Amino acid sequence: MNLADELTKCDTTPDGGSPELSKKNRCDRKLNLPFSAIFSATVLVLSFSGFASSDKTLGSLRKPYNTLDKQFFRNDVRRIEEEEEIESEWIETSEEGVEEDLTDIEWVEEPEAVESEGEDLEIIHPEAAENQDGLFENQEAEEFDEEFEVQQIRERLLPARDLDCGPNGGPAKQFAHLHHMKTGGTSLNKAIKCALSRAQKTHNQRYIPYSSLSECKWSRFQNCMTGKDGACVNNIDKAMVMQFCAPLFSISHFDWLSADLVTMLRHPVDRVWSMYRYQTKSCYKCHTLLETFQRIENATTAEICGKCEGVCMTQLSNHLVRNLLTTDPLTLDQPMTDEEMLNEAIWNMKNRVAFVGVTEQLDATWAMMGEVFPWLNVTVDGSGETCDLPHANKTPKNNKCGPNMSHMELPPEPDKETKEMILKHNQLDLQLYQEAARWFELQKRALGFSDEVE
Repeated sequence: MNLADELTKCDTTPDGGSPELSKKNRCDRKLNLPFSAIFSATVLVLSFSGFASSDKTLGSLRKPYNTLDKQFFRNDVRRIEEEEEIESEWIETSEEGVEEDLTDIEWVEEPEAVESEGEDLEIIHPEAAENQDGLFENQEAEEFDEEFEVQQIRERLLPARDLDCGPNGGPAKQFAHLHHMKTGGTSLNKAIKCALSRAQKTHNQRYIPYSSLSECKWSRFQNCMTGKDGACVNNIDKAMVMQFCAPLFSISHFDWLSADLVTMLRHPVDRVWSMYRYQTKSCYKCHTLLETFQRIENATTAEICGKCEGVCMTQLSNHLVRNLLTTDPLTLDQPMTDEEMLNEAIWNMKNRVAFVGVTEQLDATWAMMGEVFPWLNVTVDGSGETCDLPHANKTPKNNKCGPNMSHMELPPEPDKETKEMILKHNQLDLQLYQEAARWFELQKRALGFSDEVE
């Protein structure tokens, strides 16, 4: 089989190799290709990929993160270094100025250590030396990986792009906020709506179509998903900007995956505890969070919320991973494994979401979004209106769970036992958040932001 056949066989998975299609045709093996073939493929890939090009289309924003490209990137850099090393090591110039090829000279291997009087020589065991070399190679490989990721992110985020608003309006489905509850999403949504109102004036627009779909309004969400609410479906179809407080598979359902998507993620312990403090009475009927988790484990939540439709209980267990799935688990004959769900969520976060923010760095998140989407900047040319990121949806001052509907005091952080229970039920969310935090730092590097911006 030639190189073209090998590459074709490894690129037959739809959507650039999304983990959601892991049960379908995938190429999970390494290519056993000769060096010349890899070099040729590397040149072709680099020629067409256009690294460092500033003239990218919106399509590059959603360019899949391709592991085969990464391997070519690494091989090419290492090939150049190895060729330079070989050239300096094996080609020397004689006194007469004639280059001599020393490859045919028989070399005598030096002993590992030589004893000499009066000197204590350090003897390095061969296995120890190999271990040190291995650690160095692993560190070098990680640096190559990160550099490749930063380059990929830079290509996806830049150049910056504004809303496409002409004299007669603009195309639908341009920008969407994937909102996860208690991650700062309400604050972000208020800032986005402020920027939209400002953009209407600066672009001389009578109206920029905006719509929202939220699982919190469960009946409307279900009617919209099933098509019973025709007005809801029509508004989503015509909107230029959307808020989806709903899973990614609902965004796919309404054909919004090609839009510029932004989202924010938060550490699961902080997010779940914040959710509990915010909905102590309405969702959890004043039961402790520890008791609520115990009822989830014992399948006795019906005593709290009846059929438990809506988002109250789903918010407590790996909600972020669920929200980043394009596969609706309820439509599958066989349930997805934890590994399949996590892999799909991480892949979607990196490849379907244009920009990923983290709640722990709200100011940096908003500033970086303004760098990628200039209409979201705090200030813009031609307007004196500022759009900052407010603090919305604060914990209520009276949760009405105390005596005579008074406030039941709740600490800002959960106790040790409750924290351990949250982590027990959110291991997938924890791993997703850790990768999101790492990805956020790479976005910082790609955009040239320093760590001083928090």
